[in-house]
Amino acid sequence: MNAESLPDMDQRDLGQKFANAKLTSISVGSGKGLVGTVAVDNLRALIGAQPGLEEFISYNHNDCANSFDFATIVGDVPLQEGFQPSLRTLHGANLKIAPSPNVLKCLANLTSLCISNLLPDHDALWPAFHESDITLRTLVIEKPTERLTDYLTGYRGLENLVITRQGSGTRVEVTDNTKHRFLEEGIAHHSNSLSTLQISFDPYLYAHFLLWGLDERQLAWLEGFPKLEVLTVPFVHDAARVPKGTKISMVRRQHQYPVPRLIPPSFDFTRRTLSTGFSPD
Repeated sequence: MNAESLPDMDQRDLGQKFANAKLTSISVGSGKGLVGTVAVDNLRALIGAQPGLEEFISYNHNDCANSFDFATIVGDVPLQEGFQPSLRTLHGANLKIAPSPNVLKCLANLTSLCISNLLPDHDALWPAFHESDITLRTLVIEKPTERLTDYLTGYRGLENLVITRQGSGTRVEVTDNTKHRFLEEGIAHHSNSLSTLQISFDPYLYAHFLLWGLDERQLAWLEGFPKLEVLTVPFVHDAARVPKGTKISMVRRQHQYPVPRLIPPSFDFTRRTLSTGFSPD
């Protein structure tokens, strides 16, 4: 269900309107029209009326000024009698997610997270997730950090990891030390479970390509991951020297050029916002 697609007058009393429905997925826009309006209260009521909600998606590309707080949407829903956390997927283009007790309770069973992680408080998520034993299977982010690496080394089982920048204009500073630790500690810790690894950037972000360009040794190391099926990474090297049989996506065509945005449909914001989980009671 796309809550923002409803006319303003129909957004009132959403909790009552859909009390007898079983929604598993809700997608909303995170623009100015949703912040500070009656839609927020009604969206909270809608979530509270859906004990089986599994997926929440917000979308508003490249506009951090219009971000909104997930805690505002959740409100006191986790404090309701009989509340059982069911949310497994949380995708937020510009969604602020501060690790408050209510938010963490709501995300207790989260397995898939897609955020820009360039917004305030996002880096505080990782130690909070570790302490709350929230173990992600799918993670899509824009920036690796030391705290994120610490979180990844605290559990095993990550299956899909995507690092992507879409040219929003926000400068992302990542040191070589952070990059190497993220690769050799964070990613390495999930070498036996990782099936998808994508590091892709807007073609104009050449500096990011140079920073993340992997060498032949690193490619050979990743090739040894037993379950790795999808691997898309920047590669700065002589393409002719890449070992035969390597699974690097389009490595020869991408030689010395930034990797274009190659994200499977399951990680595509536009496609995901079309997902609905409505069935009559």
